[in-house]
Amino acid sequence: MPVQVIAFDLDGTLIDSNRIKRQGFDHTFSEFDGSAEVVESVLQQHRKAFRTTVIQLVLEKLYALGQPDAEPTATRVAELAERYNRFCIDGASTCPEMPGAAAALADLKSQFPLFINTATSHAAVDEIIGRRGWKSHFTGLFGYPPDKVNNIKAIAQAAGVEVSSVLVVGDDDQDRLAAEACDCPFIAVTGPTAHFTCLPDLAATHLNQLSLFIQKL
Repeated sequence: MPVQVIAFDLDGTLIDSNRIKRQGFDHTFSEFDGSAEVVESVLQQHRKAFRTTVIQLVLEKLYALGQPDAEPTATRVAELAERYNRFCIDGASTCPEMPGAAAALADLKSQFPLFINTATSHAAVDEIIGRRGWKSHFTGLFGYPPDKVNNIKAIAQAAGVEVSSVLVVGDDDQDRLAAEACDCPFIAVTGPTAHFTCLPDLAATHLNQLSLFIQKL
């Protein structure tokens, strides 16, 4: 089925922000002695866990190590989650775009409705896209919750098209698997923080390649 809509991941696909998300956890726990090692161990085991889950697990480990200020209460988790969110939103709003992102969006929006499909929260993605001056490029912004598979279905419904006509563009296996689950075409973006167990056939190193790749679908 021809492509009728494009759904872009955000971090690592349109903006070079994956490192910021990782740095955000170190920033969040900077007041705790020995937190860097604990954060790294939790992320090694829970790479794709939502931020509040990571924060809860880190607090539990720090508290078990005898740090009383790390008691993993709901209030403490919420406080640190807000610190993490602010660090990441500010960083993602000002970090470099992925090569060719702004030009590709300006070109493609005249041909397709464009959407964001990200695991970033709705409020955060709305602020980031707004501060970057990109809102006019997108028909809609879809974040977490629910998840990327359900977002693809919601994007198709919003655009009034078949789900399989939504092209998914992303930088890791989570995006690829969401596309497969919906029987959608997929184009990988292979930036410095991309993560694929097996590189897809269509893999862009620069977003100016998207128009050519779309012609091949």
